[in-house]
Amino acid sequence: VARALIENGAEIDKVGPQGFTALMFASSNGHEQVARALIEAGASLAVVSKDNFTMLMAASYVGLVSVLNEVLPQSDLDAVVADSHAEAGYSALMYACKNGHDLCARALLENGAAVNSQNNEGQTALMWAAQGGHDQVARALIENGAEIDKVGPQGFTALMFASSNGHEQVARALI
Repeated sequence: VARALIENGAEIDKVGPQGFTALMFASSNGHEQVARALIEAGASLAVVSKDNFTMLMAASYVGLVSVLNEVLPQSDLDAVVADSHAEAGYSALMYACKNGHDLCARALLENGAAVNSQNNEGQTALMWAAQGGHDQVARALIENGAEIDKVGPQGFTALMFASSNGHEQVARALI
């Protein structure tokens, strides 16, 4: 259906009331084939919604690594990857780490994502990985220079988040 709409002149970059494009909707709902069709048709990759959400964040949130791998090498996305944060301060990397998508996290890191940035609450991607028990994600972050002892909300470090949630493998990676 998406290809037929594209072929018949649908406005692929039209934004809805909250500033989402079709690509952002497809990505946030995990519709890989639709997202890829929109990308192939030239959909804008750098649209930012009213709450500063991007298609990179959407793809990272649901784990669409193939979509990320397709769009990340494009040079016009450098600033979006490194500096873009949703309204609450979440980056694409934080979304990937929070949800345990290690391949997405690695793709973002390889393309310049800021490994130690903090959201509005002071939490880092490593803290999200630790809190969720995502040991492979935590290892990828550590390999890419994540500050293990950075202090976040309530004075917690990533190790404290891992320990308080019973995530032994993450705790071991942090020691």
